[in-house]
Amino acid sequence: MNKLVTSYKLQVTKGFTLLELLVVIGIIGILVAMGTVSYTTAQSKSRDSRRKGDLENISKALEQYYAKTYSYPADANCVGYEAYLASSKPVDPKWGFAYTDSTANIKSGGSGAFCSDLSFCICIEMETPGTGNASGRSGAACSFGGTENYFCVQNQQ
Repeated sequence: MNKLVTSYKLQVTKGFTLLELLVVIGIIGILVAMGTVSYTTAQSKSRDSRRKGDLENISKALEQYYAKTYSYPADANCVGYEAYLASSKPVDPKWGFAYTDSTANIKSGGSGAFCSDLSFCICIEMETPGTGNASGRSGAACSFGGTENYFCVQNQQ
């Protein structure tokens, strides 16, 4: 009688089910999306920090120019201060234009430079909202756009 009864062994397969794989892929996708957003935010903050540093360096160079010549460059694009920079003329890290080139600054969505023999004002639009210092005061020596999304430097004299 033992010969007539056939025993069936259950085969145990090793591996993951389709549902388990989909859950893992979904979790990985969410983590990648969160990482991408964080990376993009960090990049824009880094570029904003560089813009602020570049404008401060330009401001210092213009002040050195003033200390030597008793006036600021009278050119609309502030030409003439470059010799007082520690390195080459700084350019925007995203758009690649010179900060004092008032015609090229339109690429960033709005910024500008103004120089006269008595004063200067250079503004750049920041990528991160709320990181600027522009006041938008009417009649102010250095204001731009009326929003806080612009960072401006002006003469100290």
